[in-house]
Amino acid sequence: MPAAAEWQLQPSRQQRRLNAITAIALCLFALLTVPLLLPVALLLSVLLFWPGTKVTRLGVDASGWWLDQGAGRQYVEWRAGSIRRRYLVLLNWSWRPWESVIIRADSVRCEDDFRRLKAALYQSWH
Repeated sequence: MPAAAEWQLQPSRQQRRLNAITAIALCLFALLTVPLLLPVALLLSVLLFWPGTKVTRLGVDASGWWLDQGAGRQYVEWRAGSIRRRYLVLLNWSWRPWESVIIRADSVRCEDDFRRLKAALYQSWH
């Protein structure tokens, strides 16, 4: 067993400098980002509630997948980023984020229609 020892501790000057530099950096970061983050937050809020694409019908035939936005059929190819989940399907047909459609189980007439849609998507994605 080592002999008993006791040390008087004092604040470290190097740690004080690091704490001061960190505090100044955090204050500057907050001062610079708050004015920038507010417009970004407002823009994201507007985009979040902006009416997206209104797809009224979606289907597949011998020519491929199509969707109807009120102006007739538009044939599309599903792009990377399309998602299939148990109660959600997100389909992207363009590189633009607003050219996508979110389909939930309650977006179609009945749950069986949703299952059939997912089954058709699974077959076309393999």
